[in-house]
Amino acid sequence: MTHSFQSPLGVVSYVTFASVEGFAPLFSFPTSATVSGGVLALTALLGLIIAFVAVGFTWVFHRIKTLYGSMSSRLLVRFVIGGVVVGLLALAVRLYYREA
Repeated sequence: MTHSFQSPLGVVSYVTFASVEGFAPLFSFPTSATVSGGVLALTALLGLIIAFVAVGFTWVFHRIKTLYGSMSSRLLVRFVIGGVVVGLLALAVRLYYREA
């Protein structure tokens, strides 16, 4: 039953973000890239850092799940709240890393 609301959650979060930033593509990618040993080492280090961030994310996720479990509102309302929060977070990140 909960899986039927995952699509509206993504739509609400993207529309919240795109209504401010516009609906253009978010990222541009180069046609080719050069890879060296130093780049591979930094990529491995980044992978380790992201692994620790993932553990923290999982911890936060379970705490939010506990918080949502104690809410008495309908499931759809909780998904809409989550979608709006995710959209606002994406907007905050985009505004923080905006190119000059």
